[in-house]
Amino acid sequence: FARVATKSTTIRAMSGLLSKYKDVVLQHSELINNLESLARSGLLLLPGRFRDEEVRSEGIMSIIALVSLFNDVIVVKDRLRQGKDQTPSGVALPPPYALSTVQWISAFRSIELFIEIFAASRLGPKRKWTPIFIIESLKALLRLYLLWKTNGNMLVHQEVPSRETTATLQSKLSPSPRPVLVSPDPPRPVNDTFLPLIENDTSDASSPKPRPRKTLLDASNGNAIDPAAPSTVSTMMSLLPPPSPPDVLRKVIGEILYILRPLLYIILLRVYGRRSWRPWVVSFLSDMGSRACWGAASSLPLLEQDELSRRQNEWLYYLLRPPFFEKLIGDRALDKFQTNVERVPLLGALMGIALDYVRVYRTHYFYTSAS
Repeated sequence: FARVATKSTTIRAMSGLLSKYKDVVLQHSELINNLESLARSGLLLLPGRFRDEEVRSEGIMSIIALVSLFNDVIVVKDRLRQGKDQTPSGVALPPPYALSTVQWISAFRSIELFIEIFAASRLGPKRKWTPIFIIESLKALLRLYLLWKTNGNMLVHQEVPSRETTATLQSKLSPSPRPVLVSPDPPRPVNDTFLPLIENDTSDASSPKPRPRKTLLDASNGNAIDPAAPSTVSTMMSLLPPPSPPDVLRKVIGEILYILRPLLYIILLRVYGRRSWRPWVVSFLSDMGSRACWGAASSLPLLEQDELSRRQNEWLYYLLRPPFFEKLIGDRALDKFQTNVERVPLLGALMGIALDYVRVYRTHYFYTSAS
């Protein structure tokens, strides 16, 4: 009994400390965020960051990333408890039903580069692909589960929003240069569940009530939002996954191509080697096929448009992957370009730093995996 009592006391003490830590994070979020950024910046300036001390510094960087992720989750959960669906800067939050899965995906992305560097230093450049394949497989399984959980909708939430993230996504209720699309009546059934709770209508029940105007679907919950409605509506999130999108089979195939693309690339890379074009071509065709399955971006909600834009921007990494870089660009072209720009004092220094990053990014898979 004494051992059980001691264990129970320890659990209560740990729970109390965790609760106090969460309060500190919520009350001093900006300060903690600045300390984390300072630590990351200090590591990037360490001598030997990309040399013999790479394993150690990347390990510390992964620890900082995990701590930062834990703090981000605390802030996200607090905002969700307040009924809010985006950060103060306007970045959409993962809905409650997807948050735990998104946490795991973010955790793997925080440590994947360290695992690759550690495996390369301990196992060698060839055997490092086994842990890389395991990480990509775990992330793919989580994304497939998330795809099933969201009823085939696009995976617009794949990581926990950082507290330092700038407003890259516009608020769905803020003025936007994009045209507002009006959806037909009647509204979606899921929305009807919440309308009686949030309208708070005190008008005469006998008076006719015009149906609220519905606009473009909110990608985070599939509900149509009325910009003229009270602010409560703008922050209301459905606790249930959204309904399946139109042409769900075609769009699910597109998401599966996007999810499995890293695995296909690694398998073909191990079978045919770095000099073969097969891994590069199959990976690029998978990305293009996934994009084609979603059709015109203008017909999609804003969050899905931004997600497609982000994925297409990551196609630039194909310029650095083998064999494209080696056969069509090459180190000689970089060296010649750097020699020419070094004559311009400021431009030469800036381009030298940029080209050094290009060379470093080609040394590890996860730098250009876009997964």
